[in-house]
Amino acid sequence: TTILLFCATYYVVMMQQEMAPSYKIRPTPEMVNVRESDWVKICDWVYRIVDRFDLERELVEICMSLLHRFVYMYTVSSESKMGVQDFRLSALTALFLILKTHSHAKKRFKIEMLLRLSGGEFTVDQVVNTERLMLHMLKFHINPPTSMSVLNEMFELMKPLMPSDRPQLCEIVYRQAQFFAELGVFHLNKARPSVMAFAALLNSMDAVPYFAEEWPASHKKTFLGKMASIAPHLSPKRHEVADVRVSLWSMYSRQYELASQVQDPAQSLNESTDSFETEGTAVSLTTTELSSTCCNPNECI
Repeated sequence: TTILLFCATYYVVMMQQEMAPSYKIRPTPEMVNVRESDWVKICDWVYRIVDRFDLERELVEICMSLLHRFVYMYTVSSESKMGVQDFRLSALTALFLILKTHSHAKKRFKIEMLLRLSGGEFTVDQVVNTERLMLHMLKFHINPPTSMSVLNEMFELMKPLMPSDRPQLCEIVYRQAQFFAELGVFHLNKARPSVMAFAALLNSMDAVPYFAEEWPASHKKTFLGKMASIAPHLSPKRHEVADVRVSLWSMYSRQYELASQVQDPAQSLNESTDSFETEGTAVSLTTTELSSTCCNPNECI
């Protein structure tokens, strides 16, 4: 009862926050001169940086939320196209901003290190000025709701209904759901965090072998009933949830196809290619561990 009450309170606050204009992620305006594949590549680059320095992967979703919202507001307010170089600068600035303001990352990063990772394309002044503009346009709303934080609360609600004699099964289901949620960050503008987390958890239940046999159908029905009572839009029958589930399954299957084509991240920081202008090498959606050297974002995007 206590857990249910806490989750209900949490979801009310979370839903208010994710639907608030200041945190809502809108489709990229047509006037932005950046393709969807470029968003995927920059997201992959941020994941690589975060993994390389053993930071929380939730930081990637926060970074991409800032970037999506800033690009939208910048383009709409200025009524001019954002070019590729400005997009790269904005991505670098968003990463620098969240590394300063979230978790223990601020102890590990200095702006000079990020500038080296950019291949020397930008200066300190450019990043600082862009950071000021970003904070001004976002009105300091830099703590967005994330699918991972929502997933954690969902799992707390689900755990009492899980088999008590199979703790490893609970862990596998959670890790699988976490992976689905992380894949969803590549297309952050497709669904709100609560829907992404719920779809990831449902897919995880289907992806883990023998889970359906281990978890009684009555327990699943109880869990889904609790979720529906707390957040009515979180139902497997909702089109929004079903569409996100299909999208996550598609990305999940593509990871194996792309894994064989992933470009080596261990390349010189001084090398610079303009992959934005060409299709280039496919970028992996897997969680492959990085080598000792991070990739140049210009090579990734």
